[in-house]
Amino acid sequence: MSPLYRLGRRLPRRPGSILLSLLGLLALVAAVAPWALTPYTPTQINPRALLQPPSWQHWLGTDELGSDVLARIIYGTRLEMAIAMGSVTLAALVAVPAGLLAGYRGGRPDYLLTVVADAILSFPIVLFAVMVVASFGASLATLIGVLGVVFVPRIFRLVRGQTQMLREQGFVKSARSMGAGTADMLLRHILPNTLGPVMVIVP
Repeated sequence: MSPLYRLGRRLPRRPGSILLSLLGLLALVAAVAPWALTPYTPTQINPRALLQPPSWQHWLGTDELGSDVLARIIYGTRLEMAIAMGSVTLAALVAVPAGLLAGYRGGRPDYLLTVVADAILSFPIVLFAVMVVASFGASLATLIGVLGVVFVPRIFRLVRGQTQMLREQGFVKSARSMGAGTADMLLRHILPNTLGPVMVIVP
């Protein structure tokens, strides 16, 4: 039985693997496409090739400006993936540690972090985006920063809730009774069990 055949049988049983495979395929296409799939750029205009149908020169045809449609899709995918991965990574770097701390410690840290998350959720996103753009200018980094802040409360609340549930589980209490420290408890026992739910909302 070939490795590809075994992989094809396993993928339908693991939806997460299918999602990761599709994301990997998109990343690969976005990375190598400018050299392997299309020689055109998304801003290249050709007045002699307006609204051309698909052909060997233009696999998906051209638009009303004569630009290659495939090139525009590929370069757009690269930009979208950069924005999505950058904003989610930024949000996770802030929200996951904060959610773990709030959910495991409880008390005053939980209260303060939850208040901050609720304040971010209650603030008008459009107004926040306008303020950030006015202060730092319109750029890719600004957009990633704004979206990252928007995602922080959602990831924080999910991680916090999962941590509160997991800290009462038997395997966590057993690890605590055996002398596991707080950092070891969070990193080895609680964090791996919160990644599944987080991956659901990240896409």
